[in-house]
Amino acid sequence: MRRPGRRTGHRHARPRRAGPDRRRAQLTLPDQPAPPAGPRRSRFLIPTLAALLWLGAGLWQRTQAGTPIQVALLAELPLTAAVSAVTFVWQRLRR
Repeated sequence: MRRPGRRTGHRHARPRRAGPDRRRAQLTLPDQPAPPAGPRRSRFLIPTLAALLWLGAGLWQRTQAGTPIQVALLAELPLTAAVSAVTFVWQRLRR
C-alpha cells in the first residue's frame, strides 16, 4: 500500500521540491545576521558587453573597408542599440 506523500513511479523521478512551508524552516530569524550575499550582477552588464562587442566588430570591418571612423560609427549605432535591447530582453526573460 502506498504511503501518502511518497512519490511512486519511475526510478529516476525527480524528488519533490520544497514547498512554502518547508522553505520557512530555512529562513533566518531577525536577530541572526544575514548570510553573505553573492556577487552582485548588474542587469546592464551583459547587454553593454554585447553592444560593445558588436560596435567594435562593426567599426573594425567598416574602417578596414576604407570608411571614415565618423561615418562608420553613425552607421553602427542603430544596430548596436538594437543588439543591446534584444540582449537586455533576452537576459530578463532568462531570469
